[in-house]
Amino acid sequence: MILLVALLSACFLISASLGSEEVVPTTPLPNINNQTMSKTQAIDFPDPCPRMQNGDVVLREIQLPGSDTFKSVCVSLFYIGSGWLNVYRKLNSQTFNRTFDDYERGFGDVGTARHNEFFIGLNRLHQLTSGKPHEVLLSVRGRRLRKCDHFVVGDRSEGYKVKSIGNCTGSELWMIPKQDSKFSTLDRDEDGVPDRNFAKEEGYGWWFDPSMRPEVFRINMSIRRTD
Repeated sequence: MILLVALLSACFLISASLGSEEVVPTTPLPNINNQTMSKTQAIDFPDPCPRMQNGDVVLREIQLPGSDTFKSVCVSLFYIGSGWLNVYRKLNSQTFNRTFDDYERGFGDVGTARHNEFFIGLNRLHQLTSGKPHEVLLSVRGRRLRKCDHFVVGDRSEGYKVKSIGNCTGSELWMIPKQDSKFSTLDRDEDGVPDRNFAKEEGYGWWFDPSMRPEVFRINMSIRRTD
């Protein structure tokens, strides 16, 4: 019961803490050759969201191999701990009704204000989660939260599928990605349901699968290094 109360409190705190912005200098990451690198090879790069940071929600700039620097939001709250990188923040607008190419690159207005909506991009999410071990934290409507202890996203040739989700604790959420589910968008239907496209119907991209009953509401996803 104490754990559940703490998790629920954390959902409210994540929303309440989004406020003023403090930009932290760029954290460069080394070059990675995605064509020749082993699928299981660990990549040695700094943690984009260190466990010790000045502030609950901090705007940082980081750089991944083969891309320009980009803004990211690091979250550190008492009930969920520190070091969380906010990767997907959807409110109730049409910002997330986009193509597969948009989701691959990333989009949105990255910032710490409550109205900011963004996604860092599937390619960046793949590089981060395949390079070092990560856990994932998901919440919906700002009230329910679930954490899974081993999150890995595949590359483009694999449809950015969820290669691992690990063991999950917290609230039961329909939107927890299933292992081996591929990413669906309005122009790429990978949900496995004949004659339907959940991403197009609901207006946002996600790792939909036949067992889901999608809804349109706020979704927040963050990842954290576990090494």
